[in-house]
Amino acid sequence: MVKKTAFFLLDPLARLIFAKQNQNTGMEDIPLFDTMKPDGGRTHIKHDRGVLKFTEFYQKWVDKVE
Repeated sequence: MVKKTAFFLLDPLARLIFAKQNQNTGMEDIPLFDTMKPDGGRTHIKHDRGVLKFTEFYQKWVDKVE
């Protein structure tokens, strides 16, 4: 979320920087998704292991319900 400032020329710049940060984050996730296996295999990006563990945990609970 981009907070509005009192200076109206700064707001578009802040939104542009926010959009670029989101784009860069998405580009970092592409290698993660390219290296994942459908069965929840390992990834080469260290910082996303927590997300993968949560996904694996969540999938176990979904499988139990089904």
